[in-house]
Amino acid sequence: MSNISKPTTFTSNTTISSSAVNDNFDTIYNEFNGGISSANIADNAVATAKIPDSAVTTAKLADGAVTAAKLATPVAFSASVTGTTGNLAYTGSSVSGTEVFDLGSNYASATFTAPYDGVYSFTARAGIDNHAGRLLVSIKKGGAVQGDGFMYAGSSINDPVVTVTLLLSLSATNTITVDVGSETSGQTITSGNFSGHLVGRTD
Repeated sequence: MSNISKPTTFTSNTTISSSAVNDNFDTIYNEFNGGISSANIADNAVATAKIPDSAVTTAKLADGAVTAAKLATPVAFSASVTGTTGNLAYTGSSVSGTEVFDLGSNYASATFTAPYDGVYSFTARAGIDNHAGRLLVSIKKGGAVQGDGFMYAGSSINDPVVTVTLLLSLSATNTITVDVGSETSGQTITSGNFSGHLVGRTD
C-alpha cells in the first residue's frame, strides 16, 4: 500500500454522513491492520533496539540476500617462510616471510597483528636443508612462545620438516610471529609457511 490518502475532508456547515466518517477511519484501520508498507515507514525508523531478539530468522532472509559483498572483509593470511635458523636454545630466529595473500591487511614484516579480540587459528611449518638432528618451530605472541613443534631427525634423515598448529585467544593488537631453531645455527630454511585466520570474534 502507498501513503494514506484521506477519502473525505469535512467543511463547516455541511452535513456529515456516517459512511464518510467510517471511510476515513477504515482507511487508517486497514493500513495498520496488516497493510503497512515500506512507503509508510520513515527512514531510520526501525532501529536495532526496536527489533526483538531472534525476530530475524533464517526463514525471513531472501535467497541470496546475504552475499559475500555484504560481509565484512575476512581476516586470513598466508606467507612463505624464508631465512636461516637460529641456535636451538629454544629461541631460534624470527623468520621473514613473502606474503601470498593478506585478507584484511593484518600481516606485515613477518608479523600478524590481531585486528579484533577473538579466537584465531595459526599454522607454522618449516623444513631445513641437509640436517640430521633437531629442529624446533615456535609460534610466539608478543615474543612469548605459545606452542612449538620439535623433531629429532637422527643421522639417517635429512631435510626434516616440523608443523605446528594452534588456536589462540587474542586481544586486538596482539602480535604473532614464528621462530625456527636447529641444532646448528645458520641452517637454511628450504620450505615453509606461516598462515592464520580469525575463527570468531569475542569483542
